[in-house]
Amino acid sequence: MKKYILTTLLLASAMMVNNSIADTQMSEKELALIKKVANNQLTLLNTFPGPGNLKGLILQSQEHQNIIMYIDKDAQYIIYGTVIDKSGTNLTQKDNELYIKKYTALKIADNLAETTSIKQGSDLAPYKIIVLADPNCSACHYSYQSMKPFIDKGELQVQWIFVYFVQADSQAKAAAIMAAEDPAKAMEENEAKFDMDSEEGGIPALEKIPDTIRDTLEGNMKFMRDTGINSTPTIIYYDKKGELKFTNGAPSDFANFLKNESPRVSK
Repeated sequence: MKKYILTTLLLASAMMVNNSIADTQMSEKELALIKKVANNQLTLLNTFPGPGNLKGLILQSQEHQNIIMYIDKDAQYIIYGTVIDKSGTNLTQKDNELYIKKYTALKIADNLAETTSIKQGSDLAPYKIIVLADPNCSACHYSYQSMKPFIDKGELQVQWIFVYFVQADSQAKAAAIMAAEDPAKAMEENEAKFDMDSEEGGIPALEKIPDTIRDTLEGNMKFMRDTGINSTPTIIYYDKKGELKFTNGAPSDFANFLKNESPRVSK
């Protein structure tokens, strides 16, 4: 799977707190240690009660990757890595699910309206999802193949939000799809001619990208950065309980996913 590789962990020193996530007061000693360890390159988004005498920290890179670290109650140590309790439970993984995913879901909900997508599939389809994709992404192509039978049967509608980072011509290929008279057919062409060996979408790259399309794609890239999503494909949907969820890649059993999640694109 091609991922949006974060080559450096660059973090800003500014601090903000999101009231939607449990937070605790940070002492000057704690803040000083965080600043020192991060070398003035951290954004502290929030804190949460950690295991034992640890406090959890939700941090973000300049590349908008959200991560978890822990600080001890005496502000002597910062832990970056896996914390496992005596029963063998991976507490870092649990905290990522609880705090990072929750934070990301809130950011997605707040910023989704700022994106531009193309639709593929019937408006009457009972299931609807949003997929963040790059036209040159092989994992996106696999996901498309797993979704296509349900699109063709009228059971699924996909809103594709195009971003670009996999190949040098990803932007121009995304622009070609979005600028087409029928973007859904252009999407089909890209996938029908996809070359897995070179990881290249099949649609010819647009030689000159119109400013409006360029601005649209920049808006989609901003959404990716602001939410901290760092790979494609990412599937976004509301489940049967009305909760926003997101997942990387297509589920292995797509029919089961549709049945159990009943995905929608609004509450």
